[in-house]
Amino acid sequence: MSKPVLLIPGFGGSMLISKKHPYNNYFNHKVLNNRWINLYPLSTKYMERWKNDMHMELKRDIFTNRIISYDLLNQDIQPYDLYGIQGVQNLVPEFNHLGENYQHLLENTFHYQYFYNLNNRLLEMDYLPYENLVGMPYDFRTILDPGVRNNYFKKLKVVIKSRVRKFGAKIFVVSHSLGGILFKWFLSEYVDESFIDKYIDCFVMVNTPFGGTPSAVKASLIGEFYIPFMHSVFSEFTSKVSGIIMTLPNPLCYKDSDVFLHLEDSKDSISMHSFYNNHHLPFEIWKDLYLPHLHKIAKPLNVKSKLVLSTENQTPKSFYSKNVHSTPFKIDYDMNGDGLIPSKSLTYGTKIFHNYEILNIPKTDHVGILSHPLFLEKIEQWILE
Repeated sequence: MSKPVLLIPGFGGSMLISKKHPYNNYFNHKVLNNRWINLYPLSTKYMERWKNDMHMELKRDIFTNRIISYDLLNQDIQPYDLYGIQGVQNLVPEFNHLGENYQHLLENTFHYQYFYNLNNRLLEMDYLPYENLVGMPYDFRTILDPGVRNNYFKKLKVVIKSRVRKFGAKIFVVSHSLGGILFKWFLSEYVDESFIDKYIDCFVMVNTPFGGTPSAVKASLIGEFYIPFMHSVFSEFTSKVSGIIMTLPNPLCYKDSDVFLHLEDSKDSISMHSFYNNHHLPFEIWKDLYLPHLHKIAKPLNVKSKLVLSTENQTPKSFYSKNVHSTPFKIDYDMNGDGLIPSKSLTYGTKIFHNYEILNIPKTDHVGILSHPLFLEKIEQWILE
């Protein structure tokens, strides 16, 4: 019997739709509307809708003022196709209605197909969505909320147990980026070693930033998202997003003196030390909702693991900007990473897992690696072991 496969996407790898209005019309086609991606940032109408869709606030303890959860969310926005595969592939459905040449160009640039090629390989191996091929999209905006996360972990536990019982084989987990951190958190905090021994066959982590990345400092403070010149529009959103906060640099890989954002007034520059003593909102969220759990996430674990890494890419390690509201004018680079995550963060998994194997795929990048022929070949090989 084939091992059931579980897919855990990274930041931005889950399609978020409106339950009331899941579709858009695009070139006379009815297409799913992934609400977290705004294809029309210069349109006042679409920008206002996007702000309403993505609106979220934070709830604080009335005595300590510590952040305890997210609040005032638009409850209409939900992850799409839980337990299937449509919520973790083809993240910009509009692109699939363009000409083939445009599709190839956009895939090579944005990798919008995400898990699509992996899913196709698994379908060719006679896997069935909802059955032995299970996608687990989640709301990466709010996954640091204890209630949101515990609900997701509960669903993970239930689906893992049910698929293992049904198919008579332990589950094979493939995670990307933030998804690797999230599943390790699940293994360390929500289940015990007996659960792991009984239900988990192998845990594949693709470009997982256990130590964080300086690029998250730029995204959370300045607001540089997927459209750099629109940073002032996106900063209200990026400063609160769990998926960005969870990938801020952390003490697993960085010293207090490490500087990530050099500012004109050097005393205001952002270093690892700033995270503990600065009142920028992203750092408050990090201190209150993520840092207290970091030791559990980093606790060594004995589970068969595969660390799949992109290497030999020029990767930002620090930025220079006039202030925290300005686009960086200079970047210092690490010459070995996946283009987004520095090498030392990608390889930190070797300190967390006792039973691991590393696969380096040079000249691939953070997301594009998911479609690389060698990656697809190795996934098939590992499943059949």
